[in-house]
Amino acid sequence: MSTENNELDKKKRGAQPGNLNARVHGFYSRELTTEQANALEVAHGVQALDQEIALLRLKILAIANSPNENFPALLMALSLLTKMLIVDMELKEKAAGEKRLRNYREGQEELSRMRMADKRESASELIRRFRSS
Repeated sequence: MSTENNELDKKKRGAQPGNLNARVHGFYSRELTTEQANALEVAHGVQALDQEIALLRLKILAIANSPNENFPALLMALSLLTKMLIVDMELKEKAAGEKRLRNYREGQEELSRMRMADKRESASELIRRFRSS
């Protein structure tokens, strides 16, 4: 009986450390599994919305693999994922267009510098010919 009392004294009221019974399977739960944390670490190297998309995909997998079927949360997450993918694609297209425009402008500036150099070279050649004649 004394060992039972010692065990009861050691345990505190409520959930014990490590108990995940009350874990919420929302989009941003406070705690990720080790596998999810590792996958998220890989996603940190990406830009734009890719990191958020990767996190949302992990949460969708967690919801889908959860023993309690939470279809409303799954549908909401899939809808959000679709919207995020569309916005991400639009942002990347805009960035690519801006990069092409920047490259075009830099090319035009370089061409202009080359033309100016050619004009200076031509002028120098004309002056040399004039002086030599």
